[in-house]
This record gives sequence, C-alpha cells and structure tokens, in this order.
Amino acid sequence: MDLKFLKELVLPVQDITPEKPKESRRLYQAAETSNYRPRRGGAYSGDATMQATGDRLRQLARYLDENHDLVIGTLDDLINNIIGQGLMPQPMVRRRDGSLHESFNKQIQEKYQEWAEKPDASGQYSMIELDTLTARTWLRDGETFIHRIRSSDYPYPGRTRLALECLEPDFCPFTELKPNREGQIGRVIQGIEIDRWRRPLAYYFYNEHPADVLLPDSRISIDTMRIDALFVDHLKFTRRLGQLRGVSVLHGVLNRLRDLSDYEQSEQIAAKVAAELTAYIKRNSEFEGDVDNSQRIMQMESGAIFELDVGEDVGTIQSDRPNTALADFRNAMMRAVAAGTGTRYSSISRDYGGTYSSQRQELVEASIAYRRLFKVFVEQRKRPEYLDFLDATPMSIPFDVDRNTLSRVEYRPPALPWIDPIKEAQAWQILIENKIESRAEISRQRGRDPRALYEELDAESQLELFTPSNPVIDDSDMNDDDEGESERSFKVVK
Repeated sequence: MDLKFLKELVLPVQDITPEKPKESRRLYQAAETSNYRPRRGGAYSGDATMQATGDRLRQLARYLDENHDLVIGTLDDLINNIIGQGLMPQPMVRRRDGSLHESFNKQIQEKYQEWAEKPDASGQYSMIELDTLTARTWLRDGETFIHRIRSSDYPYPGRTRLALECLEPDFCPFTELKPNREGQIGRVIQGIEIDRWRRPLAYYFYNEHPADVLLPDSRISIDTMRIDALFVDHLKFTRRLGQLRGVSVLHGVLNRLRDLSDYEQSEQIAAKVAAELTAYIKRNSEFEGDVDNSQRIMQMESGAIFELDVGEDVGTIQSDRPNTALADFRNAMMRAVAAGTGTRYSSISRDYGGTYSSQRQELVEASIAYRRLFKVFVEQRKRPEYLDFLDATPMSIPFDVDRNTLSRVEYRPPALPWIDPIKEAQAWQILIENKIESRAEISRQRGRDPRALYEELDAESQLELFTPSNPVIDDSDMNDDDEGESERSFKVVK
C-alpha cells in the first residue's frame, strides 16, 4: 500500500514562540529533534501501521518460534497460565427460587465433554489441543479466526450440530480493501467488512492457505469467500483503539530476541574456535629457510613434535572464551523480554533463585497479566462457542429452570502454583475460619471442580481409612513375639 499520502500528514514540530529565546519555550523536550534524537513515529492509524508491518511481524515471530528456545519458552509459559490443562465451562443455571440447578448443570457439562472430544471440523484435534493451538496462534501471530460451522452439509459425528474451523490469519488477506459503494452497507478494510460504526459485518477468507504450495504444479486460488460475522470469532491482540487486525504479543521484544539469538550464536562459534587450539609459525630476522612451505604438513595431536627452522617459533591464538559475562547479560535480556511480554522471568529462564518474598511478588505481579489475557481468551473465544454449543445441542430443559440463566457460565483460570505449600494452606485456613472465603471458591482457585471434589470427599468418608489427625489404635491384634515390633490395625472414628 502506498503510504505517501500518510507521510504528508506528519507535520514537523513548529516553534510556537519563535521570538523568545529557546530557554523560555513551553515545549516538551521529548518533542524536540536533534542529531542524537531523530524524529520517530508518525501520525499513522492502527490499521495503517498494520497494513505496512503486519505480515512482516507475523513471519518474524513464527521464525523465532521455530528456531529460538527462549521464544518457545515464553509462548509456552503464557499458554500454560492461560489454558493450563484445559478450560472446562462451569454452567451456572439456576432454579426459579435462585438456587443452582446441580443436576441440569451436570447434564450440560457431560454433553459438552462428549462434544469436546472432537470439536474440530477436520476431526484431528480435541478441545484442549484446539485451545492450545489457537492460543499460540493468537499470541504469536497476533490473531486467529474461528469459523463456527452450523451447516446442514457437514457430517457431524455426534448430536451436537456444531463444528469449529480454526484459521490462521493468512487466510484473511490484508490486501482485501473495498471502499463504500452505492447500495452497500459497509466497506472492507484488510479483509474485514465493517459498517460506519466499525462493527464487523463479515470476513473474507481464502478457500485455501495462500502459501500452501506442496507440488510444483499446484495452483492456489486467490478467490475469497464472504462469511457473516455472526459465525466468526476473531481472537486478536491489539494495542490501539479501533485496530481491526491483531499484532503479535512479541512485537516489542522481537529486535531484542533477534539480537540475543545472534549474540548467543556468535559466542557459541567463538567457544568452538577456542576449544580447538590454533597455533601459527612466527619468524624473526634470523630466519633463512625457504619461504615456500607448501610441502610442510603440521597437524595438532597428542605428543606431536614439529621441526622448526632457525628463526621460527610456535605461537598460539589467545582466547578469552567462554565469556564470563554471557550469563549475566543473557539474564538481563530475559528480564527485559519478561517485562515486554508480561511473563515471569523465573519461568522463561528456569532460574528459581531468590527468597520466598521475591518469588511471591513476581508471581503476584505476573498473575495480573495472565488473568487479563485469560479474560480476553474467554470473552472472545470460549463464551461465543459455549452459547453456540447450547443452541446446537438437543437437551430437555426441566420445568423449574429459570430460562434467563441458561447462558450463564463461568471459566476458571489455571491454578497458580504454591511457592510454599504450608504458608499457602495456612492462609486459606485463616480465610475460611474468618468466613472471608468459601471452600468452593478455594477449590476453584486451585483448579478443582467443587462438585467433583465434594463427591470424592463423600466417597472417602464411606471408607475406613486411617487419618493421621484422628487415628484409632486397636490393641487386640498386638503380637508380642516380634522383638519389640507390634502389628496394629487402624480404623477411622466416624
């Protein structure tokens, strides 16, 4: 796209008081340019910026995800704290008297688990795999599209007539631009049709991946199909208001990651050279031999003896490798990467040093970023999917259900790890004893389903199990013939 007209909009900073000396100008110093601080940025909109850089950022982020271990670890850390072991909906349907309808909520959850075994339109992925891949595409590429298929032509494997087709952002072309025309409702910007309020009306997708050329004679069609926005979920990561297309979560640290990768590679090469002792022959003014040494073969090996002429000496290349400052420099770069991506330094670097307070502070601050991304993922990806699932699944609704609560659902984020289990458990106990928190909420924060937990506890209460807090010793089976050792049976007092 020609951005020449946009460059004309960028006006130079003008002195509003030219008659006054420079010291009296009421300007922000950061707005003044110099040879050391050239002008940066411009008056581009979010869409114009993505038009010029969107594909390049996406390709670079994918390259680093394929080749850089630090990028792989960063994305894995985000996914582990957003998706965890899977996001299972917790239906919150209530009766007309306001109480939770446990039996109907359990029925919905069972049907969802049955459908979640193969929700993918291609039949390749389970729900946990689909959520993981879409989250990785969303964070790495900046966006992903989920087409919810409700067509009668699709061969649904179960009774739920809903399938999910997850698409990479390459399927929605940046080059699809159409202005408003007479008789049309909206205009198309970067493959998205919007109305005058910038609400998406439809999305344009390629029929096939534009770069999926596997055979020499393959021909990919560049035709696009229009899909109504009602059936498309656009999961995107943005930094600006009104931005239609997403940007990679790595956008602010891509240059740092590239430089760090190049620097590590250079250090590895230098260490390999240093590991191979390199020597050379140096000659002084006393040397009188033949300069042509084409027949001279010298090879370094254990116990090797070299015959030197008069005036010759053996010199070695000094090496200062391995670089002792490499670890500190790399750790500093990883701290900057963690700050730019909202991750924990200890998680992406696998450096778990520090006191309990410092580790706890890092966990608390990072959890805010994790929870925020989790909310975005739920609102843009999971909640529309759940509502469509309810509409596409045949279920008999009990007569005492409050139909206004049918769409109510909760998703719980992955449980945060316990740094010190004893301290964490004591904190939960204090909250329960002072009636500040409920047991059900604590179990949810630990990643457990309260209903399943209560069922397990109830089942255990029916068994005769030994509990260290309340043991009962039955002395009837004492055996005094075992050299001081006694066999005892333990029973639970109910």
